[in-house]
Amino acid sequence: MSLSPKKIGGRFTVVAKLVAKPGKEDEVAKCLNDVRLSAISDKEPQCYTYRVSQFERTFAIFEEYENTAALRHHMQQPDFQKWTKIMPDLIDGKAEVLCYKEHTSKL
Repeated sequence: MSLSPKKIGGRFTVVAKLVAKPGKEDEVAKCLNDVRLSAISDKEPQCYTYRVSQFERTFAIFEEYENTAALRHHMQQPDFQKWTKIMPDLIDGKAEVLCYKEHTSKL
């Protein structure tokens, strides 16, 4: 596990968790869905998975990328840029973001 994908070579997973401010859950859900729709489109061919789950005010995001260049590309997309600008007004504290190298083994 790493706080930065730079320490991980090759394919990796990002797991993020954030808590919406009270009353901002619907706005967070809409913004994250916009980011998700971009991530799973042809605009981001090296983003393999982008899932958003919610329980009450807590959101969990599960993302899979081919490499750090794919994540950088994701972070340059307009919907992601919009999200990062308004996120401080919508969430409590900071998002917790962890990166994991994909583990593969031959059976």
